Amino acid sequence: MPRMEYHHARNGGEGMEKRLVKKEEIEKQLQEIVALIEQVDAKMEKVVADVIEERYAQNQAQLERLEGRIADVERRLEGGKRGAELPLSSFLGEEPPTSTTERSKWGGIALPPFFLCMIK
Repeated sequence: MPRMEYHHARNGGEGMEKRLVKKEEIEKQLQEIVALIEQVDAKMEKVVADVIEERYAQNQAQLERLEGRIADVERRLEGGKRGAELPLSSFLGEEPPTSTTERSKWGGIALPPFFLCMIK
């Protein structure tokens, strides 16, 4: 029985030629796969960078809102220290009601100004 190498040599190297063509096709397909993987990798890097950038912008906006809220609280606290002797109604922009003119809805009992502000 002749060996395979001799068989290919006897039929003009046709088998070797087919193998060479298949090898070249496989190498071409592998190069295409590698190129596709590189494209996917580049796109993924861009997506990740975009997500990071978007999240950073959201965090910055949230930080600015929180800083604004803190500044508001600080202003109110400072205002509270300066106006501690003023009645609560002065902070609300109202005239304090007098107990003789303002009567509660419950039994006509005169309430202090603090409670009247809370009811309104």
